Amino acid sequence: MFTCTVDNKSYGIAFVQPYEVRRRTKNDSQLGLLRVHRNPKPEFVFLHSIGRGLVLVNVEEDDESMCFVMDPLDTDMFERVK
Repeated sequence: MFTCTVDNKSYGIAFVQPYEVRRRTKNDSQLGLLRVHRNPKPEFVFLHSIGRGLVLVNVEEDDESMCFVMDPLDTDMFERVK
């Protein structure tokens, strides 16, 4: 994350690695899992456009491009996850 100043106005910008949902398997749907794959094109976004963050858990140890979304209902999840 960094700040860019244009005409004396500062803009917060982040360089992010987007993920996208591909095909959901029947088992994933039944278990309530959401499997995402890393999009190969990182991008710059304005910080104010980020709604919230999520925790991603690798599906396979040697393949970091596929993850499950861990989205508990607790709002203090980042304080609990170590």
